[in-house]
Amino acid sequence: MLIPVDKTIWSNCLVFYHKKTTIREIIEIIDSASLQICIIVNKKKQLLGTITDGDIRRALLKGIDLTTSIEKVLNNKPKFFYKKNFKNNYANIINSMQISHLPILNNDKTINNFLIREDLVIYPKKDNYFFIMAGGRGERLLPITKKLPKPLVKIAKKPIIEHIIENAKKHGFRKFIISVNYLASAFKKYFNEKKIKELDIKLEFLEEKEPLGTGGSLGMIKKKISKPIVVSNGDILSNINFTSLINSHIQKKSCATMVVNNYIHEHPFGVVKTKGSKILNIIEKPKNNTKINAGVYVLSPEILNKKYVKDHINMTNIFLSLIKSNKKVNAFPLHESWSDIGNIKDLNQAKKTLNE
Repeated sequence: MLIPVDKTIWSNCLVFYHKKTTIREIIEIIDSASLQICIIVNKKKQLLGTITDGDIRRALLKGIDLTTSIEKVLNNKPKFFYKKNFKNNYANIINSMQISHLPILNNDKTINNFLIREDLVIYPKKDNYFFIMAGGRGERLLPITKKLPKPLVKIAKKPIIEHIIENAKKHGFRKFIISVNYLASAFKKYFNEKKIKELDIKLEFLEEKEPLGTGGSLGMIKKKISKPIVVSNGDILSNINFTSLINSHIQKKSCATMVVNNYIHEHPFGVVKTKGSKILNIIEKPKNNTKINAGVYVLSPEILNKKYVKDHINMTNIFLSLIKSNKKVNAFPLHESWSDIGNIKDLNQAKKTLNE
């Protein structure tokens, strides 16, 4: 269902068109305005086009650089209604259009109102389970992790794992499973009955008797899982949009979805292209843009069985097994903030970022 958004909110999504505006600048606006869209207007505030969260993610999958002009992602033929034609009895027609955003225009094409799909701004409670893998020893964070498991290390006065839970809660998740092994009692002590009630969630632990790899603990789930399950490493800090992630997984009819992040490696030297002794080209400090595993996944219920989820297995091997079996596996590109707390340097940087 599409619902109207207050002008004080959608007006923050208005961006005056300029061909030098970059995709990165649009991402910042989308993330801050929380409507998953930018409305591009001219100097008279007339609608020129839109750029949605989905447009950005599709561009990232194509390898388009974030410093590129918005012209690469601009939809200059967005669907809209004129106010004079818009009546309440149009609701069924609009909802059948299967769109997430709809500008309502005045006669001069300035924006009068703005409608958005309800679940993009009012996140309903989800029945999906959210599974957090927190069994690792965190050896690269020693000596901090000698007596404290890494997911319980505090950043901005809260454990990493609590940041993950709170972001998932914001998107409607209430059912959580945490797999533990190393210093398992520390998790149970922190997430006592009082804390669980305070967080307003349902939480259970799966305790590995021995390390099972990043995916093996999924095989310990005994309850029936009937909806896609989100799986996250316990040391990831990100404001990822879990609603968009789940929706993408469902819309693409995926068996498994992996969240990926762009990683740019700059070569420290000028690279010389040759053919024999002849120099063909010299590229000064070229940048290699690759996609890396961001440690967050969605799995459909049908693959949570012993064929794919074995006792000792990593998540990457589960995905490789699915690919080999010709199952539908997709990537969900991340444009939100993301940090893998792997070592002391990562931890200090995350603390600096969140405390600013």
